[in-house]
Amino acid sequence: MIYQYLLMSPAFEKMYKKFDKIVSINHIDQSDIFVCKPYLNYKIVSIYNPTYKIKHDNTSDKKIKKEYGNYILSVARLEEPKDFLTLIRAYHLLSDKTKDKYNLVIIGDGPDRHKIEQEINKLKLKNKVFLLGAQSDVDKYYQNADLFVLSTKQEGLGMVIIEAMGNGCPVIATDAPYGPRDILGNNEYGLLCPVEDKEKMALLIEDLLADKNKRQMYIKKGLDRYKDFESETIIQEFYNLLEK
Repeated sequence: MIYQYLLMSPAFEKMYKKFDKIVSINHIDQSDIFVCKPYLNYKIVSIYNPTYKIKHDNTSDKKIKKEYGNYILSVARLEEPKDFLTLIRAYHLLSDKTKDKYNLVIIGDGPDRHKIEQEINKLKLKNKVFLLGAQSDVDKYYQNADLFVLSTKQEGLGMVIIEAMGNGCPVIATDAPYGPRDILGNNEYGLLCPVEDKEKMALLIEDLLADKNKRQMYIKKGLDRYKDFESETIIQEFYNLLEK
């Protein structure tokens, strides 16, 4: 984050002053950035990172459904800031009826894998929570999931949220600084949950899985929101910036 670099060294302050504009990947409150140095006044514009064209596979991947059934999906590196422990604890709090119907599938790898496995075993969820490691074709997992949940404590933008929406998967994400709210709005395109709040996360998961109409609404809105991140849109914004 910009303010973190400003705290690290005065060299960054000097460097930033040489720029006409600084591009941020999300829409952030500039007073937030410069709380450490309120006398600064950099010209910051927001342009999202572009995403890719998604190929929708209308023929559902039968292998995935056969192996994992109906499932909640999460995709992120297995490390402390992504806070998978809260997600697993939230899943554990779901009603038996919901857990019987939906498994939890986690894609990603990282240094916290052993700690996460220990929590899964501790909560007796070994046959319900699946750690798949890194996968080359994540889109097919999004497209077969009933719900996507991101439990992160901090996030630059949150490309996995965007990928989930583009693949027609409704989203619940923690209201971590800064990306999730920027993408989802005030629960407009998906649901926001307080960081590290397993009870609230469990409640949102339970309610959204139980409400088919609400899920369909968020699928439709998510697909519309995804268009704001397509490469053609972002490239045009860069052209407009350069022309100015």
